[in-house]
Amino acid sequence: MRWVVTLLCICIMGVESWAQNDICFRVNMKDAVDRELFVPAEGDRVILRGNFCGWVGNKWVLRDLDGDGIYLGVFTLPGDPGTEIEYKYLVLKSDSTVFWEWQPEPENAPFGNRRLTLTGNAQNTGKALLTIDRYDLAAVGMPVVFTVEELQKDFARFREALEEDHCCLYEMTEKAEMDALFDQQNSLLTRPMQPHEFYMVLAPISARIGCGHSSLWMSQAYWTYAQGKLLPLELQMMDGYAVVTGYSGAEQPVPLGSIVLELDGRPMKELVAELAAEYSADAFNEHFRISQVARRFPMLYARRYGLRGAYNVNYALPGRKTSADALLRGTNPEDVAENIWGEPKLEFELREQQSLAILTINSFGYYDRVPFFTGFIDSCFQVIKKHGVRNLVLDLRGNDGGDPFCAAPLFSYLEDKPYPYFAAEYGKYARLAEPVPVAENAFRGNLITLIDGRCFSTTGHLVALLKYHGIGRLVGSETGGTYICNAATDELHLSNSRLMQFVSRSSFAAAVKNMDRKHGVQPEIEVRQHYKEYLAGRDSVMERALSLAK
Repeated sequence: MRWVVTLLCICIMGVESWAQNDICFRVNMKDAVDRELFVPAEGDRVILRGNFCGWVGNKWVLRDLDGDGIYLGVFTLPGDPGTEIEYKYLVLKSDSTVFWEWQPEPENAPFGNRRLTLTGNAQNTGKALLTIDRYDLAAVGMPVVFTVEELQKDFARFREALEEDHCCLYEMTEKAEMDALFDQQNSLLTRPMQPHEFYMVLAPISARIGCGHSSLWMSQAYWTYAQGKLLPLELQMMDGYAVVTGYSGAEQPVPLGSIVLELDGRPMKELVAELAAEYSADAFNEHFRISQVARRFPMLYARRYGLRGAYNVNYALPGRKTSADALLRGTNPEDVAENIWGEPKLEFELREQQSLAILTINSFGYYDRVPFFTGFIDSCFQVIKKHGVRNLVLDLRGNDGGDPFCAAPLFSYLEDKPYPYFAAEYGKYARLAEPVPVAENAFRGNLITLIDGRCFSTTGHLVALLKYHGIGRLVGSETGGTYICNAATDELHLSNSRLMQFVSRSSFAAAVKNMDRKHGVQPEIEVRQHYKEYLAGRDSVMERALSLAK
């Protein structure tokens, strides 16, 4: 007890017996205790970390010496007088989970760390209140809620970013209509909201811009506590049905090929329509919206309606009118993300007897691996040249874009003479405004390119060039992107809700003329994947392409 009293006196009164740079740190943990984020009785501890220890380690422990909820510790820190240290308090749970403070000094960007300048004498930081990261409350089953004032500030920043930084805010929707929509949605901020509720306020605005690269996404912190809370089904839309084509995580009791009729008591068609209506798309392209809703359904559903641990699914059995019900336990974000954003696929198949090759490219997103991509393409066309292949099926279905420095080299193997890729000089892509030299092993046979509603951004540019110059035939369905898109996107984080906002700052147009800005690129031969053919294991689009081989 004598040691406790002495330490208290040192910290509170600042006696001159301290060594140099002895600092008394104090933090008020009452709010964290009240919210059950910090439970000392279960072995939770309060830890100090900072740049003086590399932001790691648990030896800097603060203690509540008299049960008043104020935790303190005296530590000797290195540094000459005038040195500024940065630090934060954190809760170390008994299971080793760590809850960091959130932005205790917001003006100290980017992490809002606390700061203290060393004087060479004994110092006392004063009593600080632990600044709780509200997203951490989800870990203890409490709702994550933001005040009206916080939401209004975030809304104002959201609007400011669009009005000041977006390259083409009024291209698809007139300013008067956008202003009215801003005001209408702002008027909804009359009560505290959870993150997904605030998203529902902002989403109609982003969707109304008509720009597929300007959108909203939930904070990474939102997904941190989504473990076991996402729908575990992969879906594709066929003939207007949401068809189960795979699982995220463990196998589920809903058979592959089933049609989801209702989810949590709501008709699936209504849910798809709602999610599609608020999905950002170039010129409001419905093909792109529907394809993206199917692809990202588990995360889009959670983004709009919140997280849940179980899902009630009513479904029709494959190829039958009989329906059944299942209660599905949620899966994890990483399992869903693997199905959505997994490793890009590059595949090449040679069918020598048919004098045919199939080149599958489902992404141009090799920004940091362009030589790898171009090396693969080079090797494919060397093989095509060597074997005298007459027919090439280029499968771009599901390819939602990527680096023009990948698409342009592919174009060089398909063009019949040098054509410019871009209509103008765009920053680092300026040289693509010059005619792209024809590749040494350029293909001169029968080209059949497969497209669908997910073909977007860079893929839209490439397909527009093929269409414009009459290079081969396009088979499939209308693309989700067209010859022009807005990109050079800035990523912003709204300071309170931490929703991620993406704002396009520039437009990029392929070197074509007289193409329709408000529609995707149309195929010469329209073919869609039908449900009955899927059940039979048939790829309707590929079958049609192969029938065109000479």
